Amino acid sequence: MKSNYWRLGGSILAVLLFTLTGCGSTSNSGSNGTSTSGPVSIRTDHSKYMPTDNIQVSVINNLQTSIFAYDTRASCTILDLQMQVNGAWQATNVARCSLGRHAMRVEIPAGKTYSTTIQAGSPGISQASFPVGDYQFVLSYSTSATSLPQQNTTTIYSATFSVASSN
Repeated sequence: MKSNYWRLGGSILAVLLFTLTGCGSTSNSGSNGTSTSGPVSIRTDHSKYMPTDNIQVSVINNLQTSIFAYDTRASCTILDLQMQVNGAWQATNVARCSLGRHAMRVEIPAGKTYSTTIQAGSPGISQASFPVGDYQFVLSYSTSATSLPQQNTTTIYSATFSVASSN
């Protein structure tokens, strides 16, 4: 008799867990992320966003050495944000950094991941939304801790992702 209660309880728990995992509220449900391949790659959590969404992005360092980049890019991170305008990629200030300080070098050790959130506007200063369109992230990095910004750098691009007014 006790084993029947355990089975019933286990079944109810399984149904409850299955139901709860489907209850997460996000405007991007069903939208897989994007990812590039290579020794250093860029991954987003979704391929499609709403104008007011935050974008979760990761840089994965698969090199055998650390990489270095500077943090005054989009949302004060190491990533630049570009938008496609009339078929050409252009820098956008929709997620500008307003730190008011010198750039700081960020190290991503070999085999590690840098994760961050990109949001429209300037954190703590102004709120905005992303214009509808296609976007990509740009990362310029160096394998030398002593390189100056934009000197001896490698530049990579994320896969394209979009901002749309509805799913």
